[in-house]
Amino acid sequence: MRKIVLTAILCAAFAASAYAQQSGPMKQDGRVTLVDRGGKAFSAQWYAGSATYRTTPNTAIMAGSAPTSFAAIRAGARAQIDYHREGTTNVADRINVTYQ
Repeated sequence: MRKIVLTAILCAAFAASAYAQQSGPMKQDGRVTLVDRGGKAFSAQWYAGSATYRTTPNTAIMAGSAPTSFAAIRAGARAQIDYHREGTTNVADRINVTYQ
């Protein structure tokens, strides 16, 4: 019985550790493909996939080294995104957009 309990505890600890790693800070570079102005969210695509990112009032949005607003995020722009996960949602912490 103790082996089963210990195994269950170790499995739960491993799962919690994997989730904590996934919810920590992450980075992605891509090209903006879709912008939801009302929802303050955008989608970006890169060579291996795509994802949607939600912004918050705390999201730092930059155009190069200059602070800017959500309006600067446009389809076709390149974006460097620092983000974290809240459940299944990607939340952008910092976005740097360039127009190349």
